[in-house]
Amino acid sequence: MRHLHGSGKPRGKCVSPGQRNRNINPIMMKSKQEQEKHTRPGDFRPIIISLAAVLIGIVLVIAFHAVPFRGLILFLLAFVAFVLPGLALGKVLLPFSSKNPTGFFFSCAVGLALSSLIGVVLAYCFGWRPLLLLIILVAASIIALVIQRKRRSPLHANGNLSPWQSREFAALLVFLIIAASFLILPFRNVGAKIGDEYRYAWLFGHDFINRGALSTSISHGVPPAHMYFSGAALRYYYLAYILPAFVYSVSKETVPIFGLMQMTCLAYSLLLVCIIFSFFRSLVRKTAAFISVMALALIAYSYMGLFVFGRCILQKVLSLPYPVTHPPVNWKETLMSFTPFSHTFYRFFLVEPQAVLGICLMLVIIHLTISKPLRTRSIFVSSLLGILIGLELGAEAMTAAVLVAWFSIVGLLDIVKLKGRRGPMFASMVVSGAGAVAIFLPLLAIGMFSTKSGSTNIQFALHKVFLLGGPLYLLLDYGPMSIFGILGLVACARSKGDRDGLSGGFGILLWVSLFMILFVRNPVEADFGLLKGARILPIPLLLFSGCFFENLRRRTSLAAFAWMIAIAAIPTLFTDLRTASNVRDPYHTTYVRKADYEACRWIKRNTPTDAIIQSNPNYPAADVRAFKGNYNFSLISIFAERPMAAGDWKLTQLQHDFPHKARARYNDIIRMFQTADLQEAVRIIRDCDVDYIYIGQLEKRLYPEGAKKFHNHSRLFRNVYSRNGVNVYQVVRPQGIDPGGTPVGQISP
Repeated sequence: MRHLHGSGKPRGKCVSPGQRNRNINPIMMKSKQEQEKHTRPGDFRPIIISLAAVLIGIVLVIAFHAVPFRGLILFLLAFVAFVLPGLALGKVLLPFSSKNPTGFFFSCAVGLALSSLIGVVLAYCFGWRPLLLLIILVAASIIALVIQRKRRSPLHANGNLSPWQSREFAALLVFLIIAASFLILPFRNVGAKIGDEYRYAWLFGHDFINRGALSTSISHGVPPAHMYFSGAALRYYYLAYILPAFVYSVSKETVPIFGLMQMTCLAYSLLLVCIIFSFFRSLVRKTAAFISVMALALIAYSYMGLFVFGRCILQKVLSLPYPVTHPPVNWKETLMSFTPFSHTFYRFFLVEPQAVLGICLMLVIIHLTISKPLRTRSIFVSSLLGILIGLELGAEAMTAAVLVAWFSIVGLLDIVKLKGRRGPMFASMVVSGAGAVAIFLPLLAIGMFSTKSGSTNIQFALHKVFLLGGPLYLLLDYGPMSIFGILGLVACARSKGDRDGLSGGFGILLWVSLFMILFVRNPVEADFGLLKGARILPIPLLLFSGCFFENLRRRTSLAAFAWMIAIAAIPTLFTDLRTASNVRDPYHTTYVRKADYEACRWIKRNTPTDAIIQSNPNYPAADVRAFKGNYNFSLISIFAERPMAAGDWKLTQLQHDFPHKARARYNDIIRMFQTADLQEAVRIIRDCDVDYIYIGQLEKRLYPEGAKKFHNHSRLFRNVYSRNGVNVYQVVRPQGIDPGGTPVGQISP
């Protein structure tokens, strides 16, 4: 990638973040005077120690509620083992020291992804063997550190190891405390027991519990069996879930998987905060502007809070329908059914570990791309960039697709602009591409991706709703960063001195992410592009917001206006917190009956891990008044940790090569429960290879006549569990059934 800074002094009024003379490293560093002004370590030491103690206390509060002490120790040891390869690699590529931990944070993210890839390949070749993976990770890392102990990183010469000031360490701890504090209440209410129900608040009742099921499936083998469509491989980018699956296996499935998911989300999220802090510290020159950018990212990040309050007022004044429990048919219902939670970093912190790890890797890739411009990039750095993009594919595929587009466009533009060294620069791009392909091919070979499923799930079509209301949506969901980002982008565009500089690279990233939001669709998930774009779009918006703040003069009306529009976004922090933790709102909560949960625990303890157990595919059913809940979910796959012949229809179609087969099987299973014809039911059971039938209160309510046949034919369906209105029947394999429904031939259990 070409030098991302202007070659001389800026001619316009705008000074882009960290603009420098072209002979200086492209990462925008603090000025020499600021480095020399480095505060003595003791100045902020009491504050740093106090803040660190508070952070540790918050982490322990979350950890001890999520997992037992043994589980916490196992998780910490596993986390250290997973980051070791990254630290060994960072020794020569991402230098770090006690005074500048930037490379340390980046190396941890690389280590997590690299270790997960090693684990996946080992499991595919030799079976899921956690001990073997642990030995290889530790041994390989130690050997690499010994071999490379005297090797100097190619980035050392760039002088980008400017020491952090002690106040910067204190600021990082403050933002870590804010992020960790946000997680306390939502995590404490995961599966909260109220009466005879276990409750899961907004997002936890779908995204979180489904990804817990994914982790348990990985712990049984790679490629993981499809939890919602038995007999098929799961098509999903799952590198981010190897860590909880590893700890779950090491604990012999005694540590609760949802607790491990919380620990994973917490660890990944705190790492991402550290990386965001380090990333923008190197890009935004002025400390006040840099702290403002971090505040936009974690405190004043959206106007969704104002929307929630405004909707409550409108609902009362105009008597608008609320809640809307069916697909909206007009603007009033659309307004009242709009999500009350923002689609920014905290959503990922709570329920999307793959998004968090994907953003971590994305920032590492952008940092390295800027640190080593294309014209000076070595083969070693080029190949590593390609490998990191390949790892991004395994962690968050759509983020990787945007990165590939950005990396290619910026690189080709640099080659076109520079007349000399075009051959070596193009060769460097080819090497990076080869590195990405070298990672992608093993992921393709193990079944993580499929060209068939990709062709049915990803489509290019215009998102008409976003085209018409995109500016309003961006303002609502991205709040002040969208305003400041646009102002900063305009200012940088007017600046001739940085026209082909760093702001140009981030401008391309902005437009590529907007292109994905506008044109990339999914037939099952209408807002697919919007949700995926939220992983990328905040980064350029925050960078250009930094440009705005760096050029903002003090004691002006514009500064006062900036403060006002930033403060107006703070309520979102609290409305998001309430939405993520409220388990008493009947319309934003997923419910699991205690009787169903206990039956699932019995199934987990008493059935083989590969047994196919079938309940109603979706639990609870929204059309049954006795059952309530915001989301439908697959009871057996999630809480009994066993595969189903047919489960959640949406996830099945997203993760299967042939959606029409998934729909057909789903209909067959519904018919199996509905029909009173025993012969037809047995045929479906045999075709789908079902081992156990689950009949709970929901099945009895949905299929009052069809459910009776399992109880009435004990020679075909052996009742192995009966408690609190729940019955589990083991299928006795019949050799045949006569037309009258009487079992004939030999029957064996």
